[in-house]
Amino acid sequence: MKITLKKHWRNAPAIISVLFLAVLFISICVDIHKIKHMNYSRLYISLKTHLNNKQGFEFPLPNGYKNIAASKKNVYVFGESSLVMSDGRSFPDYLNEMLNSGNRDTLVTNWGLPGIDSFSVKRRVIQALTAIQRKPDLIIIYTGHNDYNNVYRGAMPLYKGLPGTRLFLAINYYLQGAKYKNKYCPGDEKCNYENYSRAVSPLIINALQASRLSTLDGSAYARFNDLILAHFMKNIRDITTAARRLGIPVVICTVIGNLHAEPFGDYRTVTITYRLGISASKYKDRIKLLRQARDGEVFSFDVRAKSELNDGIRSLGRDGVFVLDIENLLIQNRFEFDYNEFIDYFHMKTGTHKIIATMLVNFIKRNNLMQKASGRHTTRTHHNIYSTEFKQNNSSLNK
Repeated sequence: MKITLKKHWRNAPAIISVLFLAVLFISICVDIHKIKHMNYSRLYISLKTHLNNKQGFEFPLPNGYKNIAASKKNVYVFGESSLVMSDGRSFPDYLNEMLNSGNRDTLVTNWGLPGIDSFSVKRRVIQALTAIQRKPDLIIIYTGHNDYNNVYRGAMPLYKGLPGTRLFLAINYYLQGAKYKNKYCPGDEKCNYENYSRAVSPLIINALQASRLSTLDGSAYARFNDLILAHFMKNIRDITTAARRLGIPVVICTVIGNLHAEPFGDYRTVTITYRLGISASKYKDRIKLLRQARDGEVFSFDVRAKSELNDGIRSLGRDGVFVLDIENLLIQNRFEFDYNEFIDYFHMKTGTHKIIATMLVNFIKRNNLMQKASGRHTTRTHHNIYSTEFKQNNSSLNK
């Protein structure tokens, strides 16, 4: 009896391995079937309903906001985690330092929060303009990545319902992610993100597409991106409307990301284009191909803002609204947009933050923006920031 049990125990690893491979094989077959029969119309309707009903969230005011009234000049910076995540200092920190190089009469307040998108940025601007008696002299907006990221990873996670992919990601995460984190990032998830992110890349989906066992219709996601962009543009226009009503100039920045972080989506239009871009010797060709590949990503660990979003931002310039085209200025200076300048897919290293702060200072001084706010030292008492016009329903987006 003991001998028989010992034999069974000896075979246990092999039996477990066979069972695991069988489960993985069945799960992958399910993935292939679901990808082939993915109902894009149903996904689109679900996303449209989600965005039409979305209101954003309010969060606590930033530390030190009570000191705002004591400052002679106030600059509010709004955005997502790009304003707070860095391997050192962020550009609002540098901006505060640079604007006070000659004197100490300016206070830059960082209203950025990780994970929020333009819906919550809009709520945060309203909160800032109503909760604090002293209005700012200038508002700076840097946001856009999470409008896509929150949709593809949250509201409409395309991994959902793909058991093989989810299983493989979980195994990769626990076997490799923990190893990379312990080796490179003890206590710090941001460290060596390039290696860490490889552990959570959708390798099975890419392998299925590369072997032509399954295909993704990359063009189907264009409708999703158009919907995301429409809501983003409305949110930003609402912000500028509220600021202009109070005579506050607004600077809106185009957003940037790490073009060397590998995107995942339609293998034919994303992975192949990305590899061509990485291997391109000419800077202009390299940037063009890498941007094209990034614009097609849907399965990446972090989904970055598309080119259309920056194009939309560029169209917003008008009286009282100023566009700082960070992306094109960096391209003119042959910026590589790689891991030397970014921690991960779109969070910048401190050197990049400093470059952006320098751009902002020059832009503010060149356009004399600190003086463009009308009656900036007055206290608000009767301004209705969240007006009927500002509250209007999304009738144009519901069509």
